[in-house]
Amino acid sequence: MSIFPGKTNLASRNSASSIMKVTFVRHGEAAHNVSYTLRQDESAYTDPVHRDAPLTAQGKLQAEQVKLEGPYDVAFVSSLTRTLQTFDIIRMHTSCAKAIVTDFLLERQGGGHICNQRRDLDTLQRKFPDFEYAIPPASTRHYQMEFETAEELRERVRFIVDIARKMGGENVLMVSHHDVIQAYTGQSLPNCGYCVVEETSLS
Repeated sequence: MSIFPGKTNLASRNSASSIMKVTFVRHGEAAHNVSYTLRQDESAYTDPVHRDAPLTAQGKLQAEQVKLEGPYDVAFVSSLTRTLQTFDIIRMHTSCAKAIVTDFLLERQGGGHICNQRRDLDTLQRKFPDFEYAIPPASTRHYQMEFETAEELRERVRFIVDIARKMGGENVLMVSHHDVIQAYTGQSLPNCGYCVVEETSLS
């Protein structure tokens, strides 16, 4: 089944009748993605020129073509520039009551992949002033060299899913990255691909 354009509906993780729909969107094509295609090795991810790699022109076009089934009660967005840019474009034609930026949806950390190291909080707030930031003030995230495991990625997403439940969200959007989305949903999404998971919500 083609995932983009369009979506993949995954089986519900729970049998309860009260359901929270979570739509996961991968960011559009970014500079490090293009560099990897050309180089065919991970130096594309460790090259300082690609720190917190932004969207390419093609990535912005991909985001413009995403058609989602809103409105959304809340969106949780990875704090990397490419995911923030993707959501900033998507929200122009998808209603969302609230947007929260979080480190919990960052791409897999480790390996010296500088493309996955975000900017400081002040820089992000200047570039994307309309969002709410759930990031500690003046923080510099610790970037580990050892890669996170798939279970560690799943735990990060579960934390955000639980917050969405407690907020009473029924239709939730999460904009994140390939490895994070794959670890939680099992889906390997292309740039700006998306899938929907049904989760039990709190009664």
